[in-house]
Amino acid sequence: MVTSTWIYTPKPGTINKQIELAEKFAEIWKKYGAKEVNLYALSGAQMGNLAFTARFENAAAWGSAWDAVNQDEDFSEIYKSLEELGFNWVSHITARQLM
Repeated sequence: MVTSTWIYTPKPGTINKQIELAEKFAEIWKKYGAKEVNLYALSGAQMGNLAFTARFENAAAWGSAWDAVNQDEDFSEIYKSLEELGFNWVSHITARQLM
């Protein structure tokens, strides 16, 4: 399995809209092969950040979905809505499950 995680800091007061947009993003990622998509509220050193994750069967499935999502017009429109809310990217991590 391969999991791609985007960590970002949302603008205060936008959590309900963030969840709404994450649900729309999830639909698109699933359309292109994601097996599981989640939005997490982080704690500890990442307190105040959100993590959006998309999980795939393997790296090939992740790469194919990444290419498709980046060409998807609906994804672009949803991303614009996210930008309008205001947020700061913290990091993006792609991890391959070993066991």
